[in-house]
Amino acid sequence: MSIAARLEACARTFADGTVGLHPTTLDFPSGSVTALLGPSGCGKTTTLRLLAGLAAPDRGGRVLFDGRDVTRLPVEKRGIGMVFQGYALFPNRDVAGNIGYGLEVRGVNRADRDRRVAEMLRLTRLEGLAARRVDQLSGGQRQRVALARALAPAPGLLLLDEPFGALDARLREALRGELAELLGTLGVTAVFVTHDQAEAMALGRTIIVMESGRVAQAGTPEAVYRRPATRFVGQFLGTLNHLGQDRFCRPEAVRVDPTGDIAAMVRACFFEGGRYRVVALPDGCEAELTFESTASPPAPGSTIRLSIAPDAVLRLPV
Repeated sequence: MSIAARLEACARTFADGTVGLHPTTLDFPSGSVTALLGPSGCGKTTTLRLLAGLAAPDRGGRVLFDGRDVTRLPVEKRGIGMVFQGYALFPNRDVAGNIGYGLEVRGVNRADRDRRVAEMLRLTRLEGLAARRVDQLSGGQRQRVALARALAPAPGLLLLDEPFGALDARLREALRGELAELLGTLGVTAVFVTHDQAEAMALGRTIIVMESGRVAQAGTPEAVYRRPATRFVGQFLGTLNHLGQDRFCRPEAVRVDPTGDIAAMVRACFFEGGRYRVVALPDGCEAELTFESTASPPAPGSTIRLSIAPDAVLRLPV
């Protein structure tokens, strides 16, 4: 059964005095899928380690599972599953042995263990690979084994740290879809760390953007993308055009319009499969505008006119 997790006034200061996380309170409701998004050093992995019990919060902070204080409870007693970027599979065990390891440690009998391993092989699309050595698997297959091993003991909370970071772009996209489907089927509470905005928006029902050890903004992917709270959030979660002073907009707000009030010279055009990304420099401006086009793009060096819908302009602190 999934659990509701909570970090309550949790901070984390390292031995050298560096603050990895300022006092933070976050709720992860039962069955939720949350992405912790941000650049290196922003505090997202520290947050994950506090949930896991791999690090302890500074004095006064508490970690709660279903309202129960687990702050001092060691990681092996928290009933969580963890998946890391490096997989951490056991080379001396085959696929079935890796998946069943957590059940074996918990003393689950052989028959029940075999049934659960078979179920996880099916759910993670690894049927037929039970007896294969892990060094004979592809990167995507190894990641599925790591995920199956974490889920086999039916944890109440699943923690993932850059789970697809070691995979190529095409495989990452495929596994994102599989993981989203699996999490929906199992209903487990999941928290994952990523620096990839596409991954965060594809998987996270809630996105928490972190900056310098603090939460910069939290909300649904749509809300955080369309209405960022700060310039940092807007730029981290996609391209942000600067229109001058505190005015910004997303590329999709810009369109070619013969009657538009913005004259601009096309600087570059990039084909991105099904669409073009165009970079243009408005007259009298130093900041370029980026926009998208599905039609034949204007040629670099040409002059065009653009318009921006007034309600698409974002006002953000500079």
